[in-house]
Amino acid sequence: MGFGVPIVQYPDGWHYPGHAVVRNLSNSSGTAWLKTFELDTVGGDAAHRYRFEPAPSVGRMEVTYRLLPGQVKVEVRVLSLMPGVLKVGVVNEQSAAFDDYADQRGSVRGSAFGIWQTVSGDWARLRSSTLGVEWMQQVAGNGELQAGRESAPPDFDWSGLDYIFGPDFRSVDYKIMVGRGT
Repeated sequence: MGFGVPIVQYPDGWHYPGHAVVRNLSNSSGTAWLKTFELDTVGGDAAHRYRFEPAPSVGRMEVTYRLLPGQVKVEVRVLSLMPGVLKVGVVNEQSAAFDDYADQRGSVRGSAFGIWQTVSGDWARLRSSTLGVEWMQQVAGNGELQAGRESAPPDFDWSGLDYIFGPDFRSVDYKIMVGRGT
């Protein structure tokens, strides 16, 4: 999915962006992009046989990415959402190679790091020793930070730190700190 990708849950399932428009905001003072996501795909769950299918758009969300030394600043804004929203998510997902999870409670690796657990404390970190990279996020806004991983090739290959908010979500700003993993 990548970093800062909005998703929205309705009674028929989770809706994802199938299309987006990207605008380069970079200038002499920094590198930045503005991405406007159209939430026009539904699925990824048992009800849709884990497939993603085109669907009428349920809304649009705007995400600004600003690159800073060692971090990505992410700013998420709702432009429009159809009535009936159950939850709003902002996913930050990469490959299942990120198999070393830590939060304030401690760390777990490999198969001990499974699907969906609530972050304990106010931060979480994912590391890939094979790729030599890690990223860390703080809890942000009034939502929950969830961590998860699935490695079942060829269908499931992801690790993530995802924010889950209630139906009244309008915006959130957060930073993803990126560094070398050891």
